[in-house]
Amino acid sequence: MRANNVSICENLGDWDWTITSANIDPYLTDRKYNKVSEIQWASDHNFPVEKSFSCYQPVSGKHCGNCLACRRRREAFKKAHIKDLTEYVE
Repeated sequence: MRANNVSICENLGDWDWTITSANIDPYLTDRKYNKVSEIQWASDHNFPVEKSFSCYQPVSGKHCGNCLACRRRREAFKKAHIKDLTEYVE
């Protein structure tokens, strides 16, 4: 994952990207996180999770809303009982 992060940053010439999350790095935490607990953690810590990106088929820099990643994201927000502020194309 770290190698992918560096590759993406190099290819885009933009070093502000973070592809992985510290909460899922097994070297940084003993707690196991999933998408729901990650969203809850972000909400509890006032982290703007809507600015994170998980879409497989983005359109003009926005989440498509329909790919598997977007559907999983939407479902996780519902299960977390947290309003999804993600900007979707649809």
